[in-house]
Amino acid sequence: FTDLGPGVATANKPAVLGVAGGSQASDFEGPALSAGRLTTPLPGAVCLALCAVAVRGWQRQCPSTRVLGRTTIPRRGAERVRKLPPDQAGTEYAERNAKDGKRVLRVPSEDLNEPRAPMLPEDVAPAVIIGGGRVGDALEQMGVGEDIVLGREDPFPEDAPDGPIFVCTRNDSLKAVIAKVPKERHEDLVFIQNGALMPFLEREVGSSVPYSILLVYFAVAKKGERPIDGKTETDPKGLTAVNATGKWAKAIQFRLYTNNPQLSCTILSKPMFYQAYWEKNLWIAAYMLVGALHGGCTIGDVEAQHRAEVDDLIGELATALSASFPEIRWERGLLFERLAAYARSVAHFPTAVKEFEWRNGAFYELTKRALAAGRDDPCPSHTEGLRMLGMLPVEA
Repeated sequence: FTDLGPGVATANKPAVLGVAGGSQASDFEGPALSAGRLTTPLPGAVCLALCAVAVRGWQRQCPSTRVLGRTTIPRRGAERVRKLPPDQAGTEYAERNAKDGKRVLRVPSEDLNEPRAPMLPEDVAPAVIIGGGRVGDALEQMGVGEDIVLGREDPFPEDAPDGPIFVCTRNDSLKAVIAKVPKERHEDLVFIQNGALMPFLEREVGSSVPYSILLVYFAVAKKGERPIDGKTETDPKGLTAVNATGKWAKAIQFRLYTNNPQLSCTILSKPMFYQAYWEKNLWIAAYMLVGALHGGCTIGDVEAQHRAEVDDLIGELATALSASFPEIRWERGLLFERLAAYARSVAHFPTAVKEFEWRNGAFYELTKRALAAGRDDPCPSHTEGLRMLGMLPVEA
């Protein structure tokens, strides 16, 4: 042992316990009263316990110390706190210390019934973020200051870190972005775009490559502002999800979970993710089309004033999807309520039909396939709405 203070065993003397004040007790055998102080030798187990208390106090003074299952694990300037007391856990999951610039990542106490972010290895590489718009900027702020941000026209650096590659560009830039990323890094790609991406990605990246697709339900109103999570009364734990087959699924979840404010992110297996993927596309196609047909009103106006119309359109598109993809099954009443609840959470956003190829165009493809096979249009209201807006090809 080393000398850890009064009452702690050392190499040369047994530990003694002092009670009721006075000077430090001297070595002795048996109970004694010295200067108004009762002292007694301590059993070995008590000595070890006191040593442990002293060592823990020393660890608190050494920020580089890692103790498995305990408190602090520094990582590239970030301090992670594994456990917090129940009265503090869940209050602030990431904060930037104004004094030293360190970001503190906090994971909630086990006593709280909240989703847990996975604890990652200390050597997780920082990310490459392609596109510095609202979402790209938000993802960078969720990091610990070591991400690389590229413009969509910038070449991919040879010394890029080995972490995830967040693609935060518009859909029409995806082909060029994928082409400039080395093929051996395609498995690191993380796509956050809205729309029916899967057919395109299977062609351009490959169906066997474990790229990630993040279904984003948080909103960033303006660059630099904090994201707002799309938590609703029907989905209080949030709707944002990532495919479990993606290489960086856990790292993506961790980045969002440790944001300030905390953002939800669920890792979904393939059947559940596929359904969630089409559900989001349903919401975009239906709410944006109905809003555009009513003068580009807000999403909240669509939900409050045109609910029956948008529910009918959602039902039509959902039925067409199930006919084309039998593995997709909907609970219609629950589907309408879930999508309406999310609409209320982003009620102030405007509506417009845009990026047709990726959004409403995916449902129009179902119409074209049916007509080519001599069947009736499975989405007649959708087709007529697009025609009224002048969004269809002339031959249609």
